[in-house]
Amino acid sequence: MKISSGEAVEKNPLPWFIKNYVSGKWLLVVFAIVFMAIEGSMLGFISYAVKELFDTVFVPQDKKSVLYVGLLIFTIFSIRAISGFLQRSLILRASIEIISKLQKKIAAHIIDLDYEFFFDNSPGDLIERIKGDGQIIQVNFVQIVMALGRDSVSLLALLSVAFWIDWRWALISLLGIPILIIPILFLQKYILSVSSKSRVSSARVTTLLDEAFHGVASIKQNGIETYIKSRIDNSVDKTRHAWIRSELGIAGMPALIDLVAAVGFLGVMIFGGMEIISGKKSIGDFMSFFTAMALIFEPLRRLSNVSGQLQLLNASLERVFNVSKIQPNITYVKDKSSIGLKKIRKKQLIQFDNVCLSYGDETILKNVSLKIEKDKFVSFVGVSGSGKTTMLNLISRLIEPTSGTIYLNGKELKHIPIEDLRKKVSVVTQENNLFDDTIRQNIILDAQDLNEDNLSYVLDETTVNDFILNFDGGLNFNVGPRGMNLSGGQRQRVALARAFLRDTEILLLDEPTSALDPQTSKRINSALKRISRKSKTIILTTHKLDIAMHADVIFVFRSGQLV
Repeated sequence: MKISSGEAVEKNPLPWFIKNYVSGKWLLVVFAIVFMAIEGSMLGFISYAVKELFDTVFVPQDKKSVLYVGLLIFTIFSIRAISGFLQRSLILRASIEIISKLQKKIAAHIIDLDYEFFFDNSPGDLIERIKGDGQIIQVNFVQIVMALGRDSVSLLALLSVAFWIDWRWALISLLGIPILIIPILFLQKYILSVSSKSRVSSARVTTLLDEAFHGVASIKQNGIETYIKSRIDNSVDKTRHAWIRSELGIAGMPALIDLVAAVGFLGVMIFGGMEIISGKKSIGDFMSFFTAMALIFEPLRRLSNVSGQLQLLNASLERVFNVSKIQPNITYVKDKSSIGLKKIRKKQLIQFDNVCLSYGDETILKNVSLKIEKDKFVSFVGVSGSGKTTMLNLISRLIEPTSGTIYLNGKELKHIPIEDLRKKVSVVTQENNLFDDTIRQNIILDAQDLNEDNLSYVLDETTVNDFILNFDGGLNFNVGPRGMNLSGGQRQRVALARAFLRDTEILLLDEPTSALDPQTSKRINSALKRISRKSKTIILTTHKLDIAMHADVIFVFRSGQLV
């Protein structure tokens, strides 16, 4: 299934995010909001303290009140500093833990999705959804909570002071705010639109970089550096343009607030100034009000940004949410009858019963029926594209047949828990993907209670011992990303050693000697024959008859059919 990058499965994934991820950190978030409220309320006290400073100290020139007002201001700023530090510490910790949980769950969810899912969704896009979108969610979540928890209280505290001093002055300064409603609604839609485009473009850049860095050898060998760089440049430019438009939209919110503030201050200066001159109001009243109104527009500007930040948050949440709602089609189906295949020979292990597989209008396998007995060395032979690899993928349930049934030990594959099935099967593919770790770790993976004698035996059988002595550290030599520090033949032997060490009931080998020299290939084939005598079923695909001839049974495929 192809993920839609710009269209959400649900109009607002925010409730899903809060229920599944934020709810587990409510205590941290609530405590953070409490300290935000304390910090925000201090702005009201600061503006009030200005009135005391002028009316109690400066105008009457009362030296006795200096210490009192000074301690008052010192206390206000101290409380603000402590509460500010605590709320930032708590909300940052909460947000980081929330996003870490989100990233881990989405990564695990993607890994559990069907193999076919990765045909349509590039690694770069998926990485960007986990990493890039996760970071954007974290940053905007913090800013939104801080604005609502701190700035809303600051706004209320400062408005209270302003209305307490003179409600008419307060109304005059805020008269222009209603005219902001329509521009803000327009900016919200604009920001959501360009933010979605920005995230799609950013994912495209990650995809191109992933392809370029993993395919650097092919790029250099074909002399297409300029072509690849131009593709990356074009995607970066698209991201830059979308990003700039998004930031301009967000910047428009506080700019509108400042325009309203300019009009409000002009009205207060004219109306309030006359009352000061006439003696109706004290200088302390005016300075306290002026301070409150000067301070009020900063939290108001940040609050006006909340709508833009919410659109950024939603744009990234949609992309993560879309992935989370995709469910694998290949699952374990409980067999209520527990009967399975009625007629089965004791030695029979795998049976294909009229199996077909299609992708759209393309037929990959057509009416394949065959039986494979236990402990046999079986070979699937045919030219490239004849369906050999597909047969192995069906046995390991990487893919599902379009129709027909596959049995293992007389039981339908879908009625066997996937984890149990994979424990019975070891696979060596043509890609031989290795992890950026040591040779030893790539072979043993998560093996528990490893027997070193078995490891040594496997290293000999797969001829890994022939080349590890050439590396510093031997088995502890790091193979690099995707095993790039090894040759193709060395990677293939490490993959074979991994499969041999697992010692599973079934061994699936997809062209296992394609990258090996004739002498090494001959030794591997001899090892396979020895292993097949040890209660193990081996199924090997090849287009080389000299390799297939060692098998007990040969199945020949042509154009998706067993001939």
